[in-house]
Amino acid sequence: MSAQENSVTARFARWALGCAVRYWPQENRARGLALAAEIDETRSAFETVRWSFGGIMLFSRSVVSGAWKWMKLPAGSSLSGGAVGSSCRDSKLRASGR
Repeated sequence: MSAQENSVTARFARWALGCAVRYWPQENRARGLALAAEIDETRSAFETVRWSFGGIMLFSRSVVSGAWKWMKLPAGSSLSGGAVGSSCRDSKLRASGR
């Protein structure tokens, strides 16, 4: 690693991308991990910052997409399943054999 790649700017870019990967949504976290794994292949501090910026933009898009899906749901619903009331009702119906 050259002195340019070990600059404060490059270290900050690596740190920022690492933070983004830590909070990346689960459904497409593999993309974030791939971006973080490839950051060490950059040749200059500028390239490292550019790669990190692209990864953070992808992270932002993923978060906004998840938030948009969540905002479209009816009240009382969750992204992982249906409405809370209907899932409880369905489990009661299954338990009663109907």
